[in-house]
Amino acid sequence: MSRDGTPRAWGARAGLLLDIAWTGLRRAPTIALVPFLAALGGTLVVLGAAATIDVALDRAEVTAARMPIVGDEDGLRVQVSEGRFAGRSIHVVDVWASDPTSHAAPGVTRMPRAGELVVSPAFGELRRREGSTLANRYPGDVVATVGPSGLLGPHELVVWVGRDDSELSPDLRVSGFGTDAADVLRVPSDLRVAVPVLVVVFLLPVVILFATAAAIGAERRERRLAALRLLGLSRTSARGVVVLESVIPVLPGVLAAALVLRPAARWAAPSLPFDGGVWPGMVDVSLPALLAATATVLGVATVVVVGALRRLDVGPLAVLRRASRAGVSRARGWPLAVGLALLAGSVVAMGAQGDVEVAAWLFIAALAGVLVGVPVATPLVVRWCASVTGRLTGSWVAELASARVARRPERYARVVAGSAVVVLVSGLLLSLLPLLAGAESADLRAARASTVDDLVLADVQDRDGEVDGHEVAAVVRVDVIQVAVGPDVRAVAVVDCAALGELLVVDPPCVPGGAALVWDAALPPGSQVVRERVEPDGTITYDELGAVGRLPVQPTSETFEQVRELLPANGGVIDRSALDPITVADAAVHATALVLPGAHGTEAARTAVAPVRPDSALTLEERIQDAERTSITYRRITIAVVAAAGAMAAMLLCAALLAEIAAQRRERALLRVVGVREAELARSTVAQAALAAVPGVAVSWLLAVALCAVFLALDGSGPARIPWGGMGAIAAGALLLPLVASTAVLPAMRTTHHRDLSRD
Repeated sequence: MSRDGTPRAWGARAGLLLDIAWTGLRRAPTIALVPFLAALGGTLVVLGAAATIDVALDRAEVTAARMPIVGDEDGLRVQVSEGRFAGRSIHVVDVWASDPTSHAAPGVTRMPRAGELVVSPAFGELRRREGSTLANRYPGDVVATVGPSGLLGPHELVVWVGRDDSELSPDLRVSGFGTDAADVLRVPSDLRVAVPVLVVVFLLPVVILFATAAAIGAERRERRLAALRLLGLSRTSARGVVVLESVIPVLPGVLAAALVLRPAARWAAPSLPFDGGVWPGMVDVSLPALLAATATVLGVATVVVVGALRRLDVGPLAVLRRASRAGVSRARGWPLAVGLALLAGSVVAMGAQGDVEVAAWLFIAALAGVLVGVPVATPLVVRWCASVTGRLTGSWVAELASARVARRPERYARVVAGSAVVVLVSGLLLSLLPLLAGAESADLRAARASTVDDLVLADVQDRDGEVDGHEVAAVVRVDVIQVAVGPDVRAVAVVDCAALGELLVVDPPCVPGGAALVWDAALPPGSQVVRERVEPDGTITYDELGAVGRLPVQPTSETFEQVRELLPANGGVIDRSALDPITVADAAVHATALVLPGAHGTEAARTAVAPVRPDSALTLEERIQDAERTSITYRRITIAVVAAAGAMAAMLLCAALLAEIAAQRRERALLRVVGVREAELARSTVAQAALAAVPGVAVSWLLAVALCAVFLALDGSGPARIPWGGMGAIAAGALLLPLVASTAVLPAMRTTHHRDLSRD
């Protein structure tokens, strides 16, 4: 027999504790299932975040590798642009090489000559489809295929177009391809913010699940450990057994996550929400990432379980413990009360004093108080509702349900904790979507409302270029000129007012010789059309080309405000007749073609634009999508966060219901012995879930509405911007989830006997 404190004694003690913990897990698999699920989810979160960063870095390396490097020798000219086809982006590279075989780029072994194309597999397949307009838009012979090293993903649309030296300016000369990407390029800003936030949000349910694992079966665990205390097990060893019971299932969960993630990620890689898809090799999980995930999840599990041990009674007398009415202190309502008081203060500061900054800080503090207060105060609300229901109802089934809930409110509040968080968080996140969309594309959407159809907009690169109109309904060319007004120079759009009226719905209409100005004053008489000239010393001078002729009698600023996003100018719009005999093409700084698609559709209109714009032009809807990229990214993050909250709700619900199955089988067996019917017990079980779900979800929904209303008021919006539909749908789902799940587990609770009944 070795003395205490020796390595041999420590080894024997550790072996004994492991044997006790393993025996407890085998006899009560519910205790092992919850930490296993938590470890599985936590590992998937950490590995998924690592894979996302790896994908971003790998795609950034491809982007950097194919980036042209500005050079001095005129042997290679490259112009990179972005096109669109059927809502998909096209990476377009126009290239001229004096010797096509002496230059190469990632995935491209030689440069195409004039009339030749090098395309990605996805682009080639799309180009060959019947009815596709890509062959007309990018004419030429396909001589090679872009290799994987030059593509972001298997579905990326890439086309290298061979050009003649006269088609590309000497200013576009490059020496080769590939550059060291900056940190901003290597890790996109969206991911730098989104990934850490999502990791924290996704790990919250993992933490709650580990805490739930420590609480499940607490009464039976206390009796078992108390019996071991009577046999000589120390308090420290008893707590060690609890830690081992919660941590041992973590390793299988981590292993299962690693085994599941790799094949699942490789299978789903081409369909991941990255433009062009993702190569399967980009999502492989490295060994350091797996070790980091294991250490993170084990550390979280240990810390949470050790923190939960303070509520565990492992005294010897716990072997005699039976369930009693659990007290819920009214102090649980204080965090929520403080949050509501701060929210009221925010309303007062904003309304009575008009101090938006103070109101915003109070709102942030109120948000923190409410987020903390809702899960803390939910047991108090559940117990109060159960007590009121028990006093008001005349049904003994409802009385039985209310008595059970009032006796153990924390246990039943755990069932709806996830649902309450889903409703509260989703309401706040959904309120941001209309604000972002309105802030980023309000003017474009107003212009879209003024058009008779979805226009195709293309910058005219050739001053004399014209759009072939046989495939389109109407084309309006908008030239931007510079007009000197006193010491200022304003950019003015020149249009054919009569033709513009065919594309846009404007009131009052743009009439020949008329103008629509930003300012409420017309151009002064004698305003000169000028052309900018840069002197050798860097100074800028303006050459006068002639005076603006027929000026409008009355400016129509409303007209310009409706279409100013379509007309690239900040000084107004005038009809071409006001500039005769000035040659507009000589005075134009740049020009835009507004194309109304005809019967052949948008893609045919893009093809018609190709002579004046080599790459694909964008429709107004696509420009709106580009303007709303931030809100689209946020929408995806919102969906992910709501999905994480939903996963948390589902996992918490499963854990709580598993505990309820084990805890209620004995009570149900006793009730069946005294003659209670199974149908009545089933109704009582569903009523218990309703007593917990209805108040929890209702309180969270009301708080979410209040927070949304104050938040939108801070932005200057009204209650009309509250996302009632989305919040209502999520609240309905969160309410139905516990009820449906409770009904689904009824067969598992049916019993007429229990092994502990002999003691009663």
